[in-house]
Amino acid sequence: MGRRREKPPLAVSTVGTGEPFIIVEDPELERVRNLLDANGWSYQLDLGAIRPSDAPEQHVIKLQRDADISAVQSALDSLSSPHRGP
Repeated sequence: MGRRREKPPLAVSTVGTGEPFIIVEDPELERVRNLLDANGWSYQLDLGAIRPSDAPEQHVIKLQRDADISAVQSALDSLSSPHRGP
């Protein structure tokens, strides 16, 4: 059996001098895009930007340079929090 890989939490990265960005895999892409759209945050999507040989393909969501990073991060944290329910 293969070992299950732990995914890091969704996070806005500001590494480098470009726009802030979020790295996501397929299972979370639609939810993150819906969240950004619902809040009116502009972004560019680079599908398949990262293709590790031993992990699923990853996509990069580039936010606007003047994006409210703390607001976006709070919203991402709400996606990652455990949900109550049946």
